[in-house]
Amino acid sequence: MSNYEDFKNRFKLLASKNHHLVVNTLSNIFTMRLIGNKTHGDLAEIGMVEFINQFMYDFKSIHVGKDRFRAKEHEEDILIINEINKAEFPVSLKAYGDGPLQLSTDSRQKMFPFLEKHGLEIQGNEQIANIFNAPEFSEFGAINIMPLIYDEKISDAI
Repeated sequence: MSNYEDFKNRFKLLASKNHHLVVNTLSNIFTMRLIGNKTHGDLAEIGMVEFINQFMYDFKSIHVGKDRFRAKEHEEDILIINEINKAEFPVSLKAYGDGPLQLSTDSRQKMFPFLEKHGLEIQGNEQIANIFNAPEFSEFGAINIMPLIYDEKISDAI
């Protein structure tokens, strides 16, 4: 299991046992959507770093988004450190309203045109496997992405 997979499983466990902690943190962040998209995305980065540092005792996190954004080389927003094995791994946070997801930033814009060639419906394990094995998707799994999804019509974060 990768370090990021381990982190996601631990986050899921924490969220299932202490749902209110996640809901309160994300609700506060997503309320800022009323001010603007960029604002709530930036707050998500800072809020998740603080959430990890406060509630996930075996992990610590550092906000690196500002530095890396300026460098234009990486899209990762936070660096997570496993305090037990000292493994470090970057994570890109994506804050989305309920609806179609952009699961990864495709800076070279290869994935969407490639998917368009496959038509409106992609079905079957073989076709899906061929897509993920295509050169256009070679970088898809290289970025640890944590989507933060909310519904603007209800007050609770999802």
